[in-house]
Amino acid sequence: MKHKVLFTDWPILTVFAALVVAAPTFSASISGLHNTGVNNDGTPATIGSVDGHYTLISVPPGATSVAYIPCCIPTSNPFPGGWVVVSNAQWLAPAANGSQNEPEGQYLYRFSFNMADSSGNALDPTTAVVTGSWAADDGAVLSLNGFLLATNSSNSSYQTLISFNISSHFQNGTNTLDFLVTNANAPVPNPTGLLVANLSGTAQLTSTAPTLSIRLSQVELCWDTGSNTWYQLQYRSSLTTNQWLSLNNNWVSGDGTRFCTNDAILIGQPQRFYQLVVTNSPP
Repeated sequence: MKHKVLFTDWPILTVFAALVVAAPTFSASISGLHNTGVNNDGTPATIGSVDGHYTLISVPPGATSVAYIPCCIPTSNPFPGGWVVVSNAQWLAPAANGSQNEPEGQYLYRFSFNMADSSGNALDPTTAVVTGSWAADDGAVLSLNGFLLATNSSNSSYQTLISFNISSHFQNGTNTLDFLVTNANAPVPNPTGLLVANLSGTAQLTSTAPTLSIRLSQVELCWDTGSNTWYQLQYRSSLTTNQWLSLNNNWVSGDGTRFCTNDAILIGQPQRFYQLVVTNSPP
């Protein structure tokens, strides 16, 4: 006489896994930070050319809205003092001749950069720090993404470099530095200009926690056997369409002990059902 015992599908198994990641942090240089008056590689740009990184967004009536690298800058009389000169940056002015008279009012210079390293990897804006030095004739305020961060309004604002340090208000993607320069009312000639030097910045690389996956490779199926009894383990992947197939193509002769066998869990097969065929007649 034969009878069948139906097992369930893959054994009901609950696996709890916790992935605790102490993600390493790596700082990288923010790419695309340029001083005024330089080429992409940091070398001095051509005198008399238009700056390739800073643009003049707005100017007073009568002024030219082009950020030139001027051929001439105030150095002595009739000016109260000469503009500071540095080796890694050049002044910008709204004219090719930086010593000429310019209308009084406000000149808005803008510089934009991406929150990424030289390979294009995104950087975390909450960890960013940008430092630099600047001078302006006659003075200026510095804003990042619309937030006012620094003021350079000393009487010698064009004669010495003033350092700045920015550690907030950065954002993903494009960031905008605005330098609003004021040309005060003064005797003619009354030039104006902007100098930004030593501009650099760092931020941490954004990191993604690794994904933890768990895969079981096999199940173990066991049953207690009886003497003078034979057993065949069969399987199918569906209870409605598939035929039952012998797992090992053989019958197990019972001897009163517990018998166990393994079955591999196949990738992509969500379930498998088992039945145990039992007979007391030798097959």
